[in-house]
Amino acid sequence: KAVVGTHRPLAHFLEWQSGRFDFGESDRFALSSGIGHDPLLRDLLAPLWVGATLCVPAVEPAADPVALVAWLASERVTALHATPSLLRLVHSSARGSMLPHLRWIFFGGEPLRDTDVARARALAPGVACVNFYGATETPQAMGYFVAPDDSGEASGRSLPVGRGIDGVQLLVVNAVGSLAGVGELGEIVVRTPYLSQGYANDEQLTRERFDANPFNGDAADRVYRTGDLGRWRPDGELE
Repeated sequence: KAVVGTHRPLAHFLEWQSGRFDFGESDRFALSSGIGHDPLLRDLLAPLWVGATLCVPAVEPAADPVALVAWLASERVTALHATPSLLRLVHSSARGSMLPHLRWIFFGGEPLRDTDVARARALAPGVACVNFYGATETPQAMGYFVAPDDSGEASGRSLPVGRGIDGVQLLVVNAVGSLAGVGELGEIVVRTPYLSQGYANDEQLTRERFDANPFNGDAADRVYRTGDLGRWRPDGELE
């Protein structure tokens, strides 16, 4: 399902990410996404946004995890976008703490568990782990959660997707169309001006998933219905 995108949501995300996580010219980013997948835009443009270095591997990252670990170390990569699955491959191929320069891993695409965070810190003791939530339709990350340093003993529990980035409100709407209360299960709805324009050549699906804000009816106040289920935790984080 191709979407019609514009530069505005991507530019907004890059500006937010670079400021929130203090990227600079000394950072070194790994290109870890395939060229047919929309996270490529994040991999490719995040370093260029701040004048940092983009490091491009010679092979598909998941094809040879042993070589990938050696490459990340030799390139002194400081920032990596990865799926939890890729992290597990890297961890299984490493021998102890091998990535002392890595300071940020941004996860997305799959549920992130505290055991994944523990694996990341075994590889790179100084790394901070961020759980991103978003979709091609949004596009890029719309929610984020920074794993706490004192996460305790890993038990395999999933980490929350957190809160909206700047300019984004994450809503949870229950079965009767009302805002869900704390702990109540509902559909996650993304409210932001930074959405794609809809699905290419599919007006019906666009109408089903993209809508005016149902709580005020303003056509200019757009939301995207993700189809994902979630609930608010008492601490204000979304899971």
